[in-house]
Amino acid sequence: MRYDESLFAGTAGWYGKYRPRYPRAVFDRIVEVFEPSEGDVLLDLGCGTGELALPLAGRFGKVLAWDPDGEMLEVARRKAKEQGVANVIFEQKSSDDLPGLAEKVKLVAMGQSFHWMDGESTLEEIKKHLVDGGGVAIVGLKCGIHIYSSPDDWVEPLPTTAKRNKAILDAAVRYLGIERRAGKTTFKTSLQPWTDTLDEASFAEITECVFDEIRPRNIDETLGYIYSTTWGNKSQLGRKADEFETELRKKLQELSPSGVFEEKITFSLLTAKMVF
Repeated sequence: MRYDESLFAGTAGWYGKYRPRYPRAVFDRIVEVFEPSEGDVLLDLGCGTGELALPLAGRFGKVLAWDPDGEMLEVARRKAKEQGVANVIFEQKSSDDLPGLAEKVKLVAMGQSFHWMDGESTLEEIKKHLVDGGGVAIVGLKCGIHIYSSPDDWVEPLPTTAKRNKAILDAAVRYLGIERRAGKTTFKTSLQPWTDTLDEASFAEITECVFDEIRPRNIDETLGYIYSTTWGNKSQLGRKADEFETELRKKLQELSPSGVFEEKITFSLLTAKMVF
């Protein structure tokens, strides 16, 4: 699957600032499962702006952070410098480049990136580059603005937050259409559970941990999140971006005069090992 360069065009700044940060419990669980040491290598495949690579860097001797989007890597490099993280090598690469990976790795981590890959072929290629006992960690996220799912899935702590999601969906449909956009096309993903995909690829010790949190998000943060996505970014909105924001901001202010929405965020962590 060749990467569509239009997917996240213009989103990196929004992505680095407004995507929800993974809770510490996610990183603690990864360390607990894989027990990395200073001699181990981590590959963050689809690293984005460094949400996994940077917090985990201190646990590994070396981190390879790959992403096909140059703007994302620019933000990630800046964050690494600001945080004093020096053992991360950022490269503009994707899962297509796995055959050329020259070293063995202890862990391949994927956060918000695996669903953009061909799962089966990616896992088969990853297996060739793991040390014994190494494996994968796949982090998923329901951020509370999962508007392209059924309203029945909008499990929110407050009815107002569910109404917020409905308002966002209504605006997205008016300005962008009923289908979820993704770069130059529409979003498509496998309906097969990732646990099944891992099992079919002969991974072992497949475990899923779920972490729920209640977090506030104000209107600026809500709009910033939308602009970080493939479906609602300003490249997709084009000349309608200002109109979209004015309309949606007014509606959200009506729903919550304080401008704050409490939302339930569910983080999912899948871990699996390859034993030779």
